[in-house]
Amino acid sequence: MNNIPNRGTKEFTEYAISVMKAAADGKVILIRDPNNTNRWKVHSEYHPRWDWHNRDYCVKLEPKTVPLTADDIPACCWMKKNTVNNFNLMNFVAYIDDTGVSFANGDILSFIRMMNDWQYSSDRKVWKLCHKIEN
Repeated sequence: MNNIPNRGTKEFTEYAISVMKAAADGKVILIRDPNNTNRWKVHSEYHPRWDWHNRDYCVKLEPKTVPLTADDIPACCWMKKNTVNNFNLMNFVAYIDDTGVSFANGDILSFIRMMNDWQYSSDRKVWKLCHKIEN
């Protein structure tokens, strides 16, 4: 999960403070026995009883939406934009590079711009969102 600094250091104190502040802000806190480094579980108490000598704590990471890259989109596919009135603008992807996609009609779209309301499909039946989730 997180790289926890060595106990008894200034870095550890700063880390512990940041975890406790996150708990006070309502973030989800994970807890583990320091001897079992792979078993984190959600700390169920709203106000944890901190036991920094016998337990490790960390803030549960929130998923982050990030744009796709050229490697994520198939070479031959269709893309469509969902609009407010459910009308779909559909274009065939002619070229993909590190900056985005170029459509057969000459329009160019960056990966950042397509994140929110664009989808892609190889068969025009199954559509996938133009972003991915990372932790």
